[in-house]
Parts: sequence; structure tokens; C-alpha cells
Amino acid sequence: MKRLIFSSRADQDYYEIVHYLDENFGIEKAVSFEKSLREKLLLIKTQPFAFGFFFDTDCRKCLINPYITMLYRITETRIEIIAFWFNRADPDKIKEFLIT
Repeated sequence: MKRLIFSSRADQDYYEIVHYLDENFGIEKAVSFEKSLREKLLLIKTQPFAFGFFFDTDCRKCLINPYITMLYRITETRIEIIAFWFNRADPDKIKEFLIT
């Protein structure tokens, strides 16, 4: 099984999301997000190719909930969580980040 790691961007995104959910919707929503995330990470770790590509990049996308998508990349030795994306945001901005 490949090792799963978070990029510094994904780490920052994660903490911002949890803080935002806790501050604006309460601890229950933050815990619900974390539970969904853990379930998806387990699935990705055991079946890394289960999710489709994000547009025309080498990154894959995994819907965590209706509002947040996780982007990840598979290499020979690991699975890197690259970023979390708010689904209502402009996709061109994240594509620019992924291509650079």
C-alpha cells in the first residue's frame, strides 16, 4: 500500500476548513467533515484509482461533501493530497496552481 502524505497547501486548506466549519456552523459540522475525510482517505489508500481526473491534469478529484473536493496525485511510492477545493470557486484558479 502506498504512503499517504499531505502537501503544505493541503495541510493549510484542511485547518482553514475545519476552523471555518467550527466557527460558522459548530463543532458537529467540523466533526462531520473530518469523518467524511477519513473515510475518503481510507478509500483512496486502498483504491487510489477509484476517482477520476481533475480536468486535464494528472491530479484526481474526490468529493468529500457537496461543497468540498480533495485533489490528489498518485506517484510510484505515494499518494499526495495536494489541496482541498471549494466547489463553488473558479476552477481556473486551481488549475493554474496544479499546472505550475
